Amino acid sequence: MKQSTKNKSAAKNTVTDVRDDEKPNIDNESLMISLGDAAQMLGIHRTTAWAIHDRGDFPVPVIKVGGHWRVVRAHLHHFINTGETVTLPFNPVSDSTFTAR
Repeated sequence: MKQSTKNKSAAKNTVTDVRDDEKPNIDNESLMISLGDAAQMLGIHRTTAWAIHDRGDFPVPVIKVGGHWRVVRAHLHHFINTGETVTLPFNPVSDSTFTAR
């Protein structure tokens, strides 16, 4: 059975709206970001980040919040600035360039 053109464009608009919500959130001051956004900040592909996470080797803790996996921005900045992996509990050094509000 063939769908009408009107229904196809309505479905297309719905998909586009969902994709707009998935845009990277790396430039604002949110305290947590998605694993995909963390991958972008690290300069790796999101599937690579997921593979590293799945084998337990992601350099910072990845926390499940609701149905989403998130990374604490301060942890990621610490890793990027120092090259040191982060484990919980996290106690950053005082000269860190990132300060959470």
